[in-house]
Amino acid sequence: MDPFHAAFALNIPAEEIVINLMYSSLHAAFDEGSSTRSQQFVWSLGVALIVHVAGLIGMVWGDPVWFSSKTPFNLLLMWLLLLINQQKRDKAFFLFMILGFFTGMFTEMIGVHTGILFGNYAYGTILGPSWKAVPFLMGLNWFVTVFIAAGTAQLILEHFMPNDSGMMLARIVKFLLIPLTGAAIATFFDWIMEPAAVSLGFWTWAGDGTIPMLNYISWFAISWLLLTAGMLLGMDVRNRFSIPLLLIQSSFFFLLRLFF
Repeated sequence: MDPFHAAFALNIPAEEIVINLMYSSLHAAFDEGSSTRSQQFVWSLGVALIVHVAGLIGMVWGDPVWFSSKTPFNLLLMWLLLLINQQKRDKAFFLFMILGFFTGMFTEMIGVHTGILFGNYAYGTILGPSWKAVPFLMGLNWFVTVFIAAGTAQLILEHFMPNDSGMMLARIVKFLLIPLTGAAIATFFDWIMEPAAVSLGFWTWAGDGTIPMLNYISWFAISWLLLTAGMLLGMDVRNRFSIPLLLIQSSFFFLLRLFF
């Protein structure tokens, strides 16, 4: 009897089965002695797909309140998977992670309390513990979103760059085009996510609930400034998990938009 049928025969709760599977996946990913980077990537991709597919099914056809309450677990897990797949975990990478977290928290506090950035909105309780009305996970989410957008931007730009590109063109791509393209990708992702996030109670917009254009302008500007700072720090955005994670999360929220 395979493990799945054995588990159901013993009446083990479904959520416990999923948690055990994800624990095994993460254990294998961190076990440098028994797995290669390729195996880490495959495990990470599998876990991300399982979590998001299960979440989508649960929110649409199951208990949306229960599954929405697991959002902090999802965000933390995706951050962890991104971390273990990072090709170069050096000082610049961790400095950018810290910068992204605190920039996200600070700008969100300005937005929540003044409306100057993003517009007038307020967070719910789904995203977990907060400080000054901003969930700590939003700081982490800013880092993850902007970083995977930058990684995606770099791969796109490298695809269109000539193989014999000189030093000057490489510097233009790094310090100008990656921040601009990454900021555009991050803003587009926020546009996909916003309606679903509001419907699930992550946050609410004042008035009639219309998402203001200021939100997207602020997202682009802050993302561009963050990525420019990251490039100046010498951050390496190469991470094979960036594009898959961006596609999985974008598909997840796009499909939720169709049902909510």
